[in-house]
Amino acid sequence: MKHRIAFLIILTLFTSACSPQTTQSETGSGDVSGSGPQAWIDTPLSGTTHPLAPLDVLAHASDPGGIAEFELSANGQVVGTSPAGDSNLTLANVSINWNPTQPGRYTLQVRAKSNNGAWSPYADTIVLIGEQEQPEERQVQEQEAATGSIGGAVFADQDGNGIQDVGEGPLEGVDVILKGCGAEVTQTTGTDGTFMFADIPAGSCTLEVFKGGWGFSGSAPDLGYPLPVGSDPSLPTNVGILMAPMSDNLSEPNIGMPQLSSNLVYYGADRCDPGQVTVQVKAQHPDGVKVMVFFHRLHELNGSKDSGWSEGFSMNTGGDDLYTLSTSGARLVGESGFTTQAVVSYQFVMQTQNGEFIRSEVYNDLYLSPCGSPPPPVVTGTPGIIFPPLIIVTPTLPVIH
Repeated sequence: MKHRIAFLIILTLFTSACSPQTTQSETGSGDVSGSGPQAWIDTPLSGTTHPLAPLDVLAHASDPGGIAEFELSANGQVVGTSPAGDSNLTLANVSINWNPTQPGRYTLQVRAKSNNGAWSPYADTIVLIGEQEQPEERQVQEQEAATGSIGGAVFADQDGNGIQDVGEGPLEGVDVILKGCGAEVTQTTGTDGTFMFADIPAGSCTLEVFKGGWGFSGSAPDLGYPLPVGSDPSLPTNVGILMAPMSDNLSEPNIGMPQLSSNLVYYGADRCDPGQVTVQVKAQHPDGVKVMVFFHRLHELNGSKDSGWSEGFSMNTGGDDLYTLSTSGARLVGESGFTTQAVVSYQFVMQTQNGEFIRSEVYNDLYLSPCGSPPPPVVTGTPGIIFPPLIIVTPTLPVIH
């Protein structure tokens, strides 16, 4: 059974998202093995057409030692350079203005120089420059295409300290999930660790990530999880993410007894009362708590059907070390296919600020009943039913709202 506990780091910058359509050629003088600086072009996207007018080329680069400078070329000629905004950042972004002189097909190339003087390979994108549009025509097109882009890169934080240290490169095979801006979309990172969602409807979105055996290790800045991002047609978003290997060394839990607003919750219709339950638990740790996740499984009250452990719900933080989850019976049933009364077995998993995972005992004092059915005869215990604890083998990050 795969369980999802993913915990994520986000660096939301007012720059463009990286584009998987750009490529890194070996014409640059940088180290193409992946140990030196690497560069990506975020916009314009390859194959797009633009008017004969100044065009902002958005790019980003990474190097454990920091990025010092960017260089932009068009059809083999250098047309612009720019220093990195902060040479101490391991993930740097840049916007270089390019003014094409005539229509045509252009190959744009960006490379970046690290603080130690090494150049990255070139990142390429191809654009078509057409005749200048009339201002009225451009305004109509922009209004019809109110979409933005969200992208970035995921890096392997091997020591789990929340910082990209020397030798901690891109992380391959991470599922990056975008929710809240149109249909839910998932991309899987390749060898360069990048992802890019283009033509996203404008609005507020969230990002979640999952890779078996890996979890969130910190953020800069710390914006919580799921990661809040925005799709803005005039301001694409770039996200830097660190994920660390999950430790199997779970210490003793420091989690209090949960409090339920009701031991019985109905599902199947809105007219039932109570149709929602609130779970509250107090959790403390000397190093601080980063996130709490609620897991549950269903067991048929008068049968043998069992749903297995859920993917998990993130809990809201409050004062006095309290964590709260308000949910409905229908949400607890989910896609399990349950239509009869069931016992809800649940467990809490805490991630501390230093990356340690701690789990609570398993509780069995919550019941589900279909709307219109009588309550179970006993709501104080589940004799004869034993639920094993949640085993964290390949946890994933839950993205439940």
